[in-house]
Amino acid sequence: MKNPQLLIILAALLMAVVLYIRFKAKNQSPEPDNDNTRPDDSLLPVAHVHNNKLVLVQPASPGEMERIVTGFCNMYNKEQFLALPRVYALSQHQFAITFPFNINFDIFCYFVNYLNYPIELDRPLSATGWTTTAGSDNLLPAEFTNKEVMIYVCDTDTEADNVYISTSDDACFKISFSFEKKQPPVHPPVKQFKHPSISTKELAPLHFTDYK
Repeated sequence: MKNPQLLIILAALLMAVVLYIRFKAKNQSPEPDNDNTRPDDSLLPVAHVHNNKLVLVQPASPGEMERIVTGFCNMYNKEQFLALPRVYALSQHQFAITFPFNINFDIFCYFVNYLNYPIELDRPLSATGWTTTAGSDNLLPAEFTNKEVMIYVCDTDTEADNVYISTSDDACFKISFSFEKKQPPVHPPVKQFKHPSISTKELAPLHFTDYK
């Protein structure tokens, strides 16, 4: 007959190993994507698509910003060009980013999150995005469509897998990238909507760098 006490000990050890593996997987820092595979350049879009998507991010050096944006493009542009950011240096440590060929709303939201928690750096940045939502933005409830919105990460965030959206009429909504459950509207807004310090129209004549 098997020793019941020994079985209990073995089961406890097995559970400890499983919990340890789960803990390590959850807390392991992801590695930057250095695979720069791209489709043929003939598939790059040519005509600009009117939109007002804008991100302001700081503090980062030009070299750090290049690494971060390139890493993001490496994630999304292997099979088709889904993210084509245009980066403007407003100063040595502040940057504005637009998308002259537009970008899907869900990828844009993740881009804001990615800039706040860049895996290429060992520190967070401060990034905020702005756009006008559309009916095709399926991450949002119907009442959040066709609104001017500000997209950001909460200053006290500990999850690192979400963004908050505040509208110009003081509504607020949390988007969780884990999609574990639908998030209810947030009252009051975590941050009040405010317009960016510079517009996409004001950026137009400035020097920029395009990424693919």
